[in-house]
Amino acid sequence: MPQAARADAFARLLGDLRAHLKLEIGFRLWNGATVPEALAPDALCISIADEGAVAALLRRPKLDTLANLWVS
Repeated sequence: MPQAARADAFARLLGDLRAHLKLEIGFRLWNGATVPEALAPDALCISIADEGAVAALLRRPKLDTLANLWVS
């Protein structure tokens, strides 16, 4: 699957999770996309700077993995 398609699929997944869990925060992806698309510039958001971070969390969904990704 091309990188753009993976980013779009992940953005849709985050949008669905955000709506289902009624989260008030947004997300900024490595390709510059935001969830929701109309995320205010000063809104609280979680930035995912690398597609590999998502893969690492899927491979090893542990607190250690999250901590290592946060530090790096």
